Amino acid sequence: MTPGARRWAAVCMAARARGIDPLAVKELIHRPVERGGCGWPFWAPHKTTQELADWLLRHLDEMTPDAEKRATERGTIMAGFVKATKKQARLRMALVGPPGSGKTYTALAVATALGGPVAVIDTERGSASKYADLFAFDVLELAGDFHPKKYVEAVRAAEAGGYACLVIDSLSHAWIGPGGGLDLHDAEVDRQKVKNPFVAWKAVTPHHNALVQAIVGCGCHVIATMRSKVEYAQDGHKVKKVGTAPLMRDGVEYEFDVVGDLDLDHTLVVSKTRCRALDGQAIREPGAQLAAVLAKWLSDGVPAANGNGHKTPALPATVEELRKRLEAKDKELEAAGLIEAGELLTAVHVAINKAGIAESLGAVPPLQIGPVYELAAGAVKALQARKQTQQSGAPA
Repeated sequence: MTPGARRWAAVCMAARARGIDPLAVKELIHRPVERGGCGWPFWAPHKTTQELADWLLRHLDEMTPDAEKRATERGTIMAGFVKATKKQARLRMALVGPPGSGKTYTALAVATALGGPVAVIDTERGSASKYADLFAFDVLELAGDFHPKKYVEAVRAAEAGGYACLVIDSLSHAWIGPGGGLDLHDAEVDRQKVKNPFVAWKAVTPHHNALVQAIVGCGCHVIATMRSKVEYAQDGHKVKKVGTAPLMRDGVEYEFDVVGDLDLDHTLVVSKTRCRALDGQAIREPGAQLAAVLAKWLSDGVPAANGNGHKTPALPATVEELRKRLEAKDKELEAAGLIEAGELLTAVHVAINKAGIAESLGAVPPLQIGPVYELAAGAVKALQARKQTQQSGAPA
């Protein structure tokens, strides 16, 4: 067999392996160069064996049955690259610490300072409500069964309720609590005829991922607390209780923009952050000051899509612009017969007083424009819902 024949046999085998008729390959090789072919028999003396091999393999790949689909996918991916821009965002923060470090208080202090209505998912037997004399918030208590799907339902309910910030206190119960991830894993192992704990995680992971996606995609700011494993360390003549890794599935910290570790002195050590201003910071009794830094960072950038995929309108640049927008929206809703004149402005005034942001709309601090704007959006939804309820004849 001549070298040319051996090469032709190799090409035929490669073509069949790709589901291509060798006759189609032969036609391609003899096709003129101006029509995309080789223009000469593949053993042409002016081409080296490697050059021919490279050329043939490249064109064989383009002739495979799914070549058009793969080419379309490559084009779609290439067309998908755009210039990166910083976008406005919702907060995703995790607070980790041992008992007594101040996780719940810190979460409520930051959430309140960010502004707007606050919702709390309480799994700690009503512990958040013990701070109701200091902070204004609505609470949903989970007890007994901490299956991740219950968290998902609660997160979606907070988003649908128009809350500006959601505190999850604590996220650890979705993993270590009754009905949580570890219980789901044990139950799956018990169901197996041949016990394989590793395979059993396949039944747990989808529930965990659904919870993570609900948090990441939520249209509210989200602050989640997590218990930490407790160890004891010698400090001089004293033995101190210290927190280590969070009691949650490994790697959950990656899903948050800011992660802080609280100690028993109520000092927050920022262990992970995408906000440069917080990098390496240790903050004593964090609250309004931390919230101001976060609010500035989150509101910096172009408007982005919220958790529901809807574009968030650009925030007013000044308090005066905020007032004008609210007045215009009030007139729009009045003209549509949804509210009485001035009703939206009154609702916003009451809301910013309740949230402790300012005594009046004109006194709103510049850093609180974003939270007030979100609060106003929640008021609009509430007024529209009330009107729909009245029209349906249902009791208000």
